Amino acid sequence: MSKKDLALKQALDQIKSSFGKESIMWLGQSNSPINFPVVSTGSFALDMALETGGFPKVATLVPKGEVDGKMGDAHVEMQARLMSQALRKINHSLSLSQTVLIFVNQV
Repeated sequence: MSKKDLALKQALDQIKSSFGKESIMWLGQSNSPINFPVVSTGSFALDMALETGGFPKVATLVPKGEVDGKMGDAHVEMQARLMSQALRKINHSLSLSQTVLIFVNQV
């Protein structure tokens, strides 16, 4: 066994012992399919490569002031406060369910 293979095995063993065997997923190997709604990427090859059939449907956070306000008004600080407040409210649930949450700032 090469040094590289040994280092990889040790790293994987450490991840499995720290986070459980389900924390490692290999592309092309699916033990149990999880059904959730997805949106197609428009590319069959990419949908199959993602192994989910597309991108998962997502929820968005939009401040009320942005919805009710005038076009062109700046709401940068309002969006940051909303994201911070939402993360504080759902942090415990995310931790219990061992879920990763990604906030994306779309410009």
